[in-house]
Amino acid sequence: MNGPLDDPDSCPRCLRKVYEMERVQTSSHVYHKQCMSCQNCSRILDNQNYFDATTGDGHIYCPHCYETKFGVTGT
Repeated sequence: MNGPLDDPDSCPRCLRKVYEMERVQTSSHVYHKQCMSCQNCSRILDNQNYFDATTGDGHIYCPHCYETKFGVTGT
């Protein structure tokens, strides 16, 4: 059975259809402008200032939160 996540025009954050005027394209999904925010700090992102962790935990992050969560730590 097909669901919202099977639709390439469906926002993974709110699961609603994304229309052209509100579309922000990432490497793996399309988002509504207001839905494309950091999973950790909720900062609104655009298609130039995000890190896509879909292979990690399936979310998007701002550069700072991505580095904090997935970055290399010093020894």
